[in-house]
Amino acid sequence: MMSTIRRASAGTVVGVASQAPASTASGRIRQRLQAARASFLANDNIAAYLQEGELEALQEEVVEQVRGLLKALVIDVDNDHNTAETAERVARMYLHEVFKGRYHPQPKV
Repeated sequence: MMSTIRRASAGTVVGVASQAPASTASGRIRQRLQAARASFLANDNIAAYLQEGELEALQEEVVEQVRGLLKALVIDVDNDHNTAETAERVARMYLHEVFKGRYHPQPKV
């Protein structure tokens, strides 16, 4: 979820959270979590709310966002061999390593 800041007329700063549209994997998952009134903070496990194929779809969505990040950093991701498959590696790393406990079922104790 991306946050933006807008200023009210009196100079007050108001935080506005932008939602991913329901046409995206993250948007569908977020809607499901909100409908269930489930917490989805960074350390929450949300594996039970993922449907078949959504982790892969979420990974593709993250790939595009990481590619956008690299482009925003003014990196020529289309022609720079140093960034070949970087977005894919970063997305895989976040979903399957860094946040593994978030997107994968918790092991039985």
